[in-house]
Amino acid sequence: MTAFEDFVTEEVRKGRSIIGLYPPTTEKAREDFAVWRKEHGR
Repeated sequence: MTAFEDFVTEEVRKGRSIIGLYPPTTEKAREDFAVWRKEHGR
């Protein structure tokens, strides 16, 4: 899986809706992914 798919999987398992997240059609999804990448070193 790609880093983005890992991020999406984690978010969905936490209860987040897939809509707007995959593909990332909202600015919030893109911002959250950027934060996630920094936190996970990916």
